[in-house]
Amino acid sequence: MSLQLMKTYDVNATCIKSVEAVSEDLILFNIEMRSTLNFDSRPYHWRCDFGNVPPLDLSLDSETGLIKEITVFISKKTLIRDYNCNCMYSNELKGYPSFNTKIWTKHEYYYDEFLDIGMYLDNSMLNVLLKGRVASVRLEVNNVLDILFDEKNLFIGFVVKNLDSKELYFFER
Repeated sequence: MSLQLMKTYDVNATCIKSVEAVSEDLILFNIEMRSTLNFDSRPYHWRCDFGNVPPLDLSLDSETGLIKEITVFISKKTLIRDYNCNCMYSNELKGYPSFNTKIWTKHEYYYDEFLDIGMYLDNSMLNVLLKGRVASVRLEVNNVLDILFDEKNLFIGFVVKNLDSKELYFFER
């Protein structure tokens, strides 16, 4: 059961990016979302491919399903460099996404799925995608973040655009 897009809002959203080296091989990349929309309730966490450290954690507002934060742990060893997507999308949208939160039951705030995640670096873009899925819908949140969905509007990944030289420095071998 993956996250399904429920609605998009026509609002300006800001992404606050932070990158830090956790170890010689491991990078913590975080995107905090800010907008005029209200998301003050306790967050739900949708985590993929979890183990000691979940590689991908999407934090959603439990009342609205709005994205609050995206956290991804990136291994330099498994990061694929010089990736060229050349993706063609059947549908391109703009807006701030809200997701269906019915996968959570009352008083459970974490939902874990064993999904294979691929991480790809292409020039100044970081692509984080569920392997074996095909993106057919691209939702442009702003000039920093695109979120990708399949034909059923299920979340399959995201693209962080316009990484600057300081952020790219962390990805150097």
